[in-house]
Amino acid sequence: MDNYIKAIGGDKAVAGVKTIFFTGSSEIEGAPAPLSYVVKKDVKGKTLSKLELVGMMELSKQVIGDTNGYISTQGQKKDLTPEEFTEKKPLATTFEELALAKKADVIIDGIESINGVDAYAIKNGKTTIYYDVKTGLKLLSSTTSERNGQKMTSTITFNDYKEVKGIKVPFNIIMSQGRDIDIKISEVKINEGVTDADFQ
Repeated sequence: MDNYIKAIGGDKAVAGVKTIFFTGSSEIEGAPAPLSYVVKKDVKGKTLSKLELVGMMELSKQVIGDTNGYISTQGQKKDLTPEEFTEKKPLATTFEELALAKKADVIIDGIESINGVDAYAIKNGKTTIYYDVKTGLKLLSSTTSERNGQKMTSTITFNDYKEVKGIKVPFNIIMSQGRDIDIKISEVKINEGVTDADFQ
C-alpha cells in the first residue's frame, strides 16, 4: 500500500486530495449511443459511480453515503443491505489503499503475472487487487461474487497513468463482467466539482 501511495505521488500529495472526480466514455459495439462514465469520491467516505447511455438512459449507479447506500440498475433502485454497506463503506474514499493499509484481514497472496508483469496479489475479502512489483502502480482488481448459486468474476484493469495536480491516475479503465467496457478517461478533477449533494 505504501509503495502504491509513493508511486502515485507520495503521502503529502495524497493527503491533499479531498475529492476526486473522473469523467470518461466508451464506445460499445451495437449500442445506440456512447457510454458515459462518472465517478466521484470524497475523503469523508462517500462515493458515486455512474454509467449511462449518453442522452438516453442511466444504466447503473452506485452511491455510498454517510449511513447508507444503494445501487440503481436501469432505474430500479435497490438499497444496500447493512452487510453490503459495511463491506463497501471502508473503501468509499479517495484512495482505497489508505483504508486497506489499516485493515486487519488484508493479506498478500503471493506474486502473480498480470499481462506479463509481476504483481503482488493483495486479498481483501472477495476482492484481489494486483500491484506492479516494480512500479507499485495498481494494475487490476478482481472480485468474485455469487449469484443464483453461480460464481461470477468481474475485473477492472487500470492503464495509462498520467499526472494530475501531482497525483498519478489511470486514464484507461477496462471493466469486464461477461463483456469488456473500455473506458477512456477524458478529465480528472481534484478538489473541485464534487459536493455532498452528489451522494444523495
